[in-house]
Parts: sequence; structure tokens; C-alpha cells
Amino acid sequence: MNFPQLKMAHIMPKVPIFQGGMGVGILLSKLASAVANAGGVGIISGTGMTTNEMLDHIRQAKNLIQDAGYIGVNVLFAMNDFEEKMKAALEEKVDFIISGAGISRDMYTWGRQAGIPVISMVSSAKLARISERIGAPNSSG
Repeated sequence: MNFPQLKMAHIMPKVPIFQGGMGVGILLSKLASAVANAGGVGIISGTGMTTNEMLDHIRQAKNLIQDAGYIGVNVLFAMNDFEEKMKAALEEKVDFIISGAGISRDMYTWGRQAGIPVISMVSSAKLARISERIGAPNSSG
């Protein structure tokens, strides 16, 4: 079957499947690596776990990927440990970070400095424009 090519920054999965965000205890290393191994883009949720647990799941997922799959992390802005988890995921060299429940100029700066895209989940076109204005990457870079 011919699928359209999905391209986002350096991410070009074999199939245009981007695992949706699901909360506490669902998006972990086994599901994320299975999606990545199937040719899609896997996501680990950083919600409801410690930073060390999140890092363990990132490492486990990377070990479970058999090919050149993509693994990202969902780190919500509204979490008390947002900055700690963002920086830990960036240091662990995930392929991307998705953030929602608010935005931060800092998160885009940290992502640019690490060479890792930070993708915002937004609730309106207005918030998307604000995100882009304060540093979110756009389709041209």
C-alpha cells in the first residue's frame, strides 16, 4: 500500500502513523517501541511517573527498537517537574518532545539548543500562532 510521506524535522517514518497521546501508565516503552518497530512514531508519556522512571522507559524503548524507529516523549507543561523532565528527555536524545497543557518560550529554546524538535499541542489557531511567535518551529524550520 502506498502511504503519503510524513516529514517533520528529521522524522520520516516508514508509515504515516503518529501514536496519539494517552495518559498515565498507557504510553510506555513497550507500546512506543512496538509502534516504532511497525514503522510509525512512538511516544512515551512522562505523566504520572518520576523523571528516572521516564528515563528508564526511554532507554527500554530504544533497546526494543529493531530498526531506525522514532521515539518521543510527551511532557506536559502543567506538571510540577516539567523543566526537569524536559531537560532529562533532551539529554537522553529522544527524537522529539510533545508538550501540552500550556506553553513556555523556554521549552522551544531548550529544544533548539539540543537540536530536538519540541511540538506543541494547542487548542486553537490563536494559540498555535502565539506558540510560533514565541519560538515553536514552523513548517519552514
